[in-house]
Amino acid sequence: MSDNPIKYPAKVCKHQKTGEEAVLLNGEAIATVADYWRWAHSDLNSNAERGKFAEFLVACSLGLKSEVSQEWGAYDIDWDDGECKIKIEVKASAYLQIWGQKRLSSPLFSTRPSRKWDAETNEYEEVSRRQADVYVFCLENQKTQEDCNPNPLDLDQWEFHVLPTATLDARGAKARVSLAQLETLGAEKVASLPDLPDAIRRAFRSAVGKD
Repeated sequence: MSDNPIKYPAKVCKHQKTGEEAVLLNGEAIATVADYWRWAHSDLNSNAERGKFAEFLVACSLGLKSEVSQEWGAYDIDWDDGECKIKIEVKASAYLQIWGQKRLSSPLFSTRPSRKWDAETNEYEEVSRRQADVYVFCLENQKTQEDCNPNPLDLDQWEFHVLPTATLDARGAKARVSLAQLETLGAEKVASLPDLPDAIRRAFRSAVGKD
C-alpha cells in the first residue's frame, strides 16, 4: 500500500474559460467570469498582477497564450521550441509602485531556490533548488507618472533580461538579484518582445553546451 494514498486526485485546469461562464444563484446568472476578472485583475500595476502579467507576456512571445497558467507549478512556463524542451521561470519588478513613494524603487528579482511540489502526490521534494532552465527577468521600466505612465499594456515600457539558471546557481542560494548584478552576470537584455524567444534559446543552449 502507498505511504501517501490520495483519496481525491489532483484537478488541473487544462482549458481556458471564455469569460462568458455564469455565476449562478439559485440557478440564475448574477454575473460572469469576465465580471470577476474585471473586478479582481484590473490593476495591472500591483505587484501580484504585474508578476502574472509578465508571465503572460513571456507566454505570448512563445506562442503559448492559449494555454493555462498553473498556479503551483515548479516553474512558470514549459516551452517546446521544436528542438528542446525549456523550463522557464519569470520574475518581474518595477521602479514605480501603486503606493506613494519618496523615491523610485530599486528593482530586485527573486531567485530563491525552492522545493518542488507535486500536485499528484501533494508532496515536496527533499532538496531545495532552482527548478527552471532559464530565468526571464521582466522590468516595467517607466520612471515617470506623466500621461499614461506607467502603462503595462504598452510593451515599449518593458524590458527583459535573460539568464541561464546555471549562472544563478554558480553564485549560490542568494535569494535576490539586482539589475546591476544581472549585467555583471552577463544576462542578455532584450528590449523587444518578439526577440525574447531567441534570447531564451541562446541562454538554454549556452548552459547545456550547444552553442
